[in-house]
Amino acid sequence: MFGGFHDTSSITKYHNDLWIFDTIEEKWTEIKHVTSRSPEPRSGFTLLPSNDGAVLLGGYAKVKGPAGKLRGIIYNDIWALKMNVDFSQIRWERRRKAPFAPSARCGVSMAPHKGRGILFGGVFDQEESEEDLSSIFYNDLYCHS
Repeated sequence: MFGGFHDTSSITKYHNDLWIFDTIEEKWTEIKHVTSRSPEPRSGFTLLPSNDGAVLLGGYAKVKGPAGKLRGIIYNDIWALKMNVDFSQIRWERRRKAPFAPSARCGVSMAPHKGRGILFGGVFDQEESEEDLSSIFYNDLYCHS
């Protein structure tokens, strides 16, 4: 399990913590980032299991902008989570975007199929002001190998 957010109605906190659930022992273990690089705190991303870990794509968070004002940011990055039975060896690797990659979006669905990731849809929210929000809802399909 990675990231997400907690909203208390007065403040929203985004996370970038990583946890593993042992299905035999039925217990959670937090994996402290063993590398200096890891995805920024976010929610609304997709996390696709792979043979050697998982692939994380996109997501959303509110970050402080100029003058401390919060603004929404939609991530368009790709990260590979490299798993290992030795938890101290688990690491994140940032990946380059492939040609013909999907545009920035969050809330996408991704599923594995024959060694590939199939991505569908998502949304891009553009905040003009605190009261004005426009959204683009995607109805497209991508395949990542």
